[in-house]
Amino acid sequence: MSLLIPTVILVSTIATLVGAGSHLIANNLLEGVAGERISFLRWALYGVPFAVAASVISCAVVRRMILDPDRRARRVDVARDDRGPFERPECKTMAVTAGMVGLWSTEGLHGIEIATVAVAGAVLLTMPGVGVLSWSKAMKACRGTSSSSSAPHSFSVRR
Repeated sequence: MSLLIPTVILVSTIATLVGAGSHLIANNLLEGVAGERISFLRWALYGVPFAVAASVISCAVVRRMILDPDRRARRVDVARDDRGPFERPECKTMAVTAGMVGLWSTEGLHGIEIATVAVAGAVLLTMPGVGVLSWSKAMKACRGTSSSSSAPHSFSVRR
């Protein structure tokens, strides 16, 4: 599992334009060279099916390389944690994330850049009285991440 999950995470970042910082750089380079950008939705149209297929294949390859046939055949029972309804910070995080995805998806209509939406989401999630954690805790959670695209995922950390 320690190899499988990171592999699938890395492979699945191709699904969206904001999955990795390099996607944004490539999109800006494309605009500079060809005068055309790829929208968030268009990227997802091609990226999601590819990411799903690549994730399934990567999972199968890693399982085959790491696990012997007996372990692969073994059923894994996962204990269900009945957590109840979402807590307030989780609901806030989901609402901000849904708003960000909505703005990214409709960039062509309003013209607000993807990076601007990402920064606005980060500010909302760390704003006193509104956010789910303090700015200093957010920065501590982001230290050591490999790219700025990992930062939004760190903001859903519970207090």
